[in-house]
Amino acid sequence: MQRPVDIKTKYGFVRKIGDGSFGNTWMVLSLQTTTTSILKHYVLKQLAIGGPHQNSIKEVEAEATILSKMKHPNIVSYIESFHSTDSYFNIVMTYCEGGDLHQRIIDTSEKNRSLSEAQITEWFIQTSMALQHIHGKHIIHRDVKASNIFLTKNDVVKLGDFGISRILKNQELAKTQIGTPYYLSPELCQNRSYGKKSDMWALGCCLFEMMELKHCFDADNMNGLIMRIVRASVPPMRGNYNKSLKNLVKALLSREPRARPSAGKILCDPYIVKHMVRLLGQTQTVVEAGDFGTPSQPCPEEVERKLDIDKDLQLDRERMLRRQKERLFKTDTSLTAASPTSVVMTSASAVSVTDIRLDADNNYDIDEDENESEPEPVEMVNRYMTLLDEDVNQLAMCNAKTPSENPTVSNQQTSHNQSEADVQLPLEKNIHRRYWDIGTLPTQVLLPVTGYNDSPLVSLHQAMEPVREFLDDIDVKIAVAKANTQRHLGILSSDEAAAIQLYTMESMPLERCVYFILSKTLRTANRRGLVPWFPYLKLVLTALWKLPSVRSIVWRGIRNVNLSDEYVEGNHYTWWNLSSCTDTLTIMETPQFLGNTGLRTLFSVECENGKDIKDYSYVSNEKEILLPPGTYFKVCGKLNPTPDLFIIHVKEVKPPYELIVPPY
Repeated sequence: MQRPVDIKTKYGFVRKIGDGSFGNTWMVLSLQTTTTSILKHYVLKQLAIGGPHQNSIKEVEAEATILSKMKHPNIVSYIESFHSTDSYFNIVMTYCEGGDLHQRIIDTSEKNRSLSEAQITEWFIQTSMALQHIHGKHIIHRDVKASNIFLTKNDVVKLGDFGISRILKNQELAKTQIGTPYYLSPELCQNRSYGKKSDMWALGCCLFEMMELKHCFDADNMNGLIMRIVRASVPPMRGNYNKSLKNLVKALLSREPRARPSAGKILCDPYIVKHMVRLLGQTQTVVEAGDFGTPSQPCPEEVERKLDIDKDLQLDRERMLRRQKERLFKTDTSLTAASPTSVVMTSASAVSVTDIRLDADNNYDIDEDENESEPEPVEMVNRYMTLLDEDVNQLAMCNAKTPSENPTVSNQQTSHNQSEADVQLPLEKNIHRRYWDIGTLPTQVLLPVTGYNDSPLVSLHQAMEPVREFLDDIDVKIAVAKANTQRHLGILSSDEAAAIQLYTMESMPLERCVYFILSKTLRTANRRGLVPWFPYLKLVLTALWKLPSVRSIVWRGIRNVNLSDEYVEGNHYTWWNLSSCTDTLTIMETPQFLGNTGLRTLFSVECENGKDIKDYSYVSNEKEILLPPGTYFKVCGKLNPTPDLFIIHVKEVKPPYELIVPPY
């Protein structure tokens, strides 16, 4: 057994994110680094060992062993495991900033909305691919549920919590009744032997839950729940979703395990295949090659498969079945993490599609048992997995050429390939004050921001008229903002998009630019000072409210100041101004922001309602996330990894009363 270590020398505890009878789960930051560039949040699972009703060393090490074998884009990544001097066995995994599927379903239901069919299908496919991977290693998860399906900040699925997984030997069937009641399969409820198909039942429950925003089987007590699972039919699905998706639910919730499709067969379902083909058609490259490798060239067979997708999807059934027989077990191993390459658009006829159908009892008409080998992932599934592999994509971005130390408009890399048509201004690029304009009175309590919402929605020129006297070159800046945002309007009007960019334009003197004056006014106790800004606030906040909310960890900070004493752990504070943050920590490390030396305070912010404005920002490579005025948060933890670096972790929470009224 490895020698126990002092955990406080390895990780800083940010906040507790889970309790359990056998231990706790924490969000942590690694302390074994002196630079902010590789600071990263992790999940640390502490499992108590040695006492009554506690885990045995064998059990907890078994979980770590299972996790270490799981290398897949849709499975939570294992970092390390070790014994600590406080009698815990610790497992460190990557942290998923997007929360979990269970919370996403609750949030959607509370807003009286529904999840889109495209999003449901995406998450369902990714979870199926994770299960195919673990089942291929003869492992059953045994606790597949919505709260164990985690989401990254980009909404990529990461299946986690392998605490009760079991490795099957020689296709044996387990008999221990383990799992979460709502997701128990009939065979588990009846104490029968079970295998991989119990995971597939739970997957069907998750799919139903995404579509209906409620559990498939529910009751007032455990006995009633078991009776429903064993005897009741699948409740009607009222959502306006494709019949094929509903048929997948019914197939997965077949009472007889042999009638349930495996994860491999799910990925060959025609409805699923069409979804993956369309996605690959929309996204033609996995990553752009950086300095770390040269993209491999497509082989002649791949070039021949560059067929028109829309036309190919209309192929008659006979031709599709013929292709199925020819290509069912064909795989493509040309894509590896070390050699990212371009995705070749694959047609529906060029992938293996099994003829999956429902019989009269809504069961899949297949003959399968636990000894049947899984179909190998088809070529398109391999490419789809590579598309989702965030580690590969991040590696590519890190190895790509970086801007010069003092970037100008002309040499900055942007997220949208800035064209020559983009208008450029000689604005100050070495200040970035809005990222560290945090204010010095965090405990100040101000009145809510109201009244602006009664202003009419006007053009940007009209909105700036009441404050024109305070600003320099406002007409020129408006013209530039409109020209730059014209190609990225999306759901915003031209004036709304330009209003966002106008806020991000920093020019000298700072006292004469929009961001500086507006932020200062929002932090002022005299709310009457905001009246001239009402038309602009109405316009810019209308734009922000239209954009989807970002649930992620973002960063902002301030140089030459230690604010750790000002922000008391457990207390609540409000940032009244529009707060500029970035979701990319390496940006904060550059000399234009915090740098790597000197006194610095870095805020790690778990935001719920951030707005991704990189397509509208004047400097798009800053990957700016904008927090609306009146963002209310709780200080969850503080770290001091080096003498001159202070990290304050805050989490956005619901305020006790409305701090800023919606614009409409």
